[in-house]
Amino acid sequence: MKIMFIGTGVSSVLGFRRTLMERLLADGHEVFALVDRFSADEEAKVRRMGVVPLRYTRENAGFVANNIVSCYFRMVAIIREIRPDTVFSYFAKPVVVGTWAAAWCGVRRRVGMLEGLGYYFSECHGRASVKRRLVKWMQLGLFHLSVPLLDKLVLLNPDDRQDLVARYKVRARSVFVLGGIGLRLEDFPYTRPVTEPVSFIFVGRLILEKGINNYLDAAEAISAMYPGVRCVVLGRFDAGRTEGGAPERFKDLEKRGVILYPGKVDNVNEWLSNASVFVLPSFYREGVPRSTQEAMSVGRPVITTDSPGCRETVIDGVNGFLIPPDDTPALLAAMTHFIEHPEAIVAMGERSRELAVSRFDADRVDAVLISQIIDIEEPRSTANQGADHVR
Repeated sequence: MKIMFIGTGVSSVLGFRRTLMERLLADGHEVFALVDRFSADEEAKVRRMGVVPLRYTRENAGFVANNIVSCYFRMVAIIREIRPDTVFSYFAKPVVVGTWAAAWCGVRRRVGMLEGLGYYFSECHGRASVKRRLVKWMQLGLFHLSVPLLDKLVLLNPDDRQDLVARYKVRARSVFVLGGIGLRLEDFPYTRPVTEPVSFIFVGRLILEKGINNYLDAAEAISAMYPGVRCVVLGRFDAGRTEGGAPERFKDLEKRGVILYPGKVDNVNEWLSNASVFVLPSFYREGVPRSTQEAMSVGRPVITTDSPGCRETVIDGVNGFLIPPDDTPALLAAMTHFIEHPEAIVAMGERSRELAVSRFDADRVDAVLISQIIDIEEPRSTANQGADHVR
């Protein structure tokens, strides 16, 4: 069977789709990755996997030449040439445009996956700007025009299903809630948390909705009360966003010893292994955060918000704490609990690892997702396994 993935950058192929594609290849399927761009080095890496890389934008062309209409016609041409049996699109733009193209070309099975509703559906301070509201409703309009053409819509958490289908009335033939996209647990092996000194770690884009300002505010308070405690930040600034943590503030906090900020790193698992507690006070419309899954696999308790996607990773008081979104005092209280009760770090970290094994093992998640992609007998959803389903 020919299976075509339609996504954005090739980094998602090499990072988050590798195990899924490798399993499909091992089962004898032909796999194609249609993305918007890739370098020569990335193309070589994808080909070594046994996957055929293709692009739906023209190299060295500007925005006008690579607009949504141009991408659509390019996708149509490639799909007609390859004639895949199944098209699996993921992320908002590929789900919309890729689904239109696959439907126009008569592809037998069309599956789309939305990994969280993203920035425009996230909660925001006060009244949303006109631009933000406009883009949100434009995106909803596109979903109304594309999702009904899918044989299957895959979502990562039940809140997204409630919002898209029940609240916004997006018609879908069939909706499946997957849970987290999973990871290779062996790449993030369990290590016993270090509790002397206690340290906290934030991993994510440094934008307002990820809760970075809440974390920095809490870190300043922790530094004043418990000078020996370390607060680490890993991640990059978003050049197109100005609401997140200011670079000048990072420099000041690092200079004063409040935080340690090495920037974006390639060895996240090592940093997680040297930390005590993982913190993600996000109110971004997550799917199920990959960074939290990695921290749980390493065996770290989690402090996160009672928000869509985030709440799927924590049983409150068992493997961490759920706090209200955008609530620095609640975050500070949760962090203080671990400082004053370090024995809870190891116990809750062990429970995080158990939950990661039961819910986020890539082998299990890939088997479930493959059943949705190629329409075979469906294994049980990873989002509904056992009594430990996280709410």
